Amino acid sequence: MVDEIELPPYYADTPEVKRDWANYLDTIEYMDREVGFLMDELKSKGLDSNTVVIFVGDNGRCNLRGKGYLYEPGVHVPMIV
Repeated sequence: MVDEIELPPYYADTPEVKRDWANYLDTIEYMDREVGFLMDELKSKGLDSNTVVIFVGDNGRCNLRGKGYLYEPGVHVPMIV
């Protein structure tokens, strides 16, 4: 599966970088599932139409060129409302 990962063009195409990117994608899928569970719970309680759910990251992603680097992925603060 890791061999099927398509990296952004600015990353070195090495097994280590692909594994790191795969871990990042797994984390995103995990959060997506958890948000789905949360939204289902709110809906089952009738709270989904009057509740604001906010997720905020701290500072960029935890990958190469992420936190601690002044590249785009490192300076963006992710937020979902």
